[in-house]
Amino acid sequence: MITRFMDMHTGGDIKITPYQYIYIEANNEEGAITLFNRDPDNVTCDCCGFDYSITSSDTLEEETEYDRKGISLEAYINKQDVLVILRH
Repeated sequence: MITRFMDMHTGGDIKITPYQYIYIEANNEEGAITLFNRDPDNVTCDCCGFDYSITSSDTLEEETEYDRKGISLEAYINKQDVLVILRH
């Protein structure tokens, strides 16, 4: 399973990482949140809501489909604002 963490720019800025999209492979969403090592449900700004949006799919191809906007998976995961963490 692949879980996507999208920085919602709450408080007006990107969070501690330089990434807009972080994709983590884990057995389930809870495992990905543990590997993410921060609380995605944290609220930096009360008027803006959660720091990260979280979604999950079975594959990286499925989870990135909307964000890729027609570009190849390889080109997308090589963008500077995208981080992919896969299990080995």
